[in-house]
Amino acid sequence: MKKEDLSNIHTKQLMSVIGTNICNHRQRVGVTQEQLAESANINEKFLSAVENGKVNNLSIGYLLAVSDALEIHLIDLLKDHQ
Repeated sequence: MKKEDLSNIHTKQLMSVIGTNICNHRQRVGVTQEQLAESANINEKFLSAVENGKVNNLSIGYLLAVSDALEIHLIDLLKDHQ
């Protein structure tokens, strides 16, 4: 397997973990995607795509906005809880 292919696999896995963690934390605090998007000043449709693992590239600023709105540490979005 090429190094580039392996990198793409790791990226997709990480984006899936991030999306799942955002969704789990959002549901834990009892807010909708719409409410989180408004609180974090982000696009609701993009948030939905992130939660569903359909996004392959996120900025640190985006992750910070979401983690701040959820009142969690950024690292909590990156942890794989499997």
